[in-house]
Amino acid sequence: MKNKENFILDLKDTLRSVLVAIISALAFVLIFALILRWASLPDTVITPVNYVIKFLSLLLGIMIGFKHRKNGILKGAIVGLTFMLLSWLIFTAMDGFKSVNFRPLDLVFLTLGGGIIGVIKVNLKGLKRGRAQ
Repeated sequence: MKNKENFILDLKDTLRSVLVAIISALAFVLIFALILRWASLPDTVITPVNYVIKFLSLLLGIMIGFKHRKNGILKGAIVGLTFMLLSWLIFTAMDGFKSVNFRPLDLVFLTLGGGIIGVIKVNLKGLKRGRAQ
């Protein structure tokens, strides 16, 4: 029974984290698109900023989404993998499936990055009213 409860808590953490990551990625991309429209930035800026957006979105998703302090590496890797696949699908669909650019390195780095961020998150001591627990 305890395993089922832990599985449900882990599943909720994972889904919450992916949702936060996707929403934050959409918001960051919108902000960046507005900046690109108003500023005259070179095209070479786009790729590095996209990687920063992906990483920050994954970081926010895991830091906000994880409530249960177990299985950080597994949950983080699953969040990274799921976030990468969903964001690729969403942004490719928004482009009308015209330029389907699947980058295997994104898959590897976001999965590994999610695992590392997950380990860090579950091992951080939460702060409660300004004091360490």
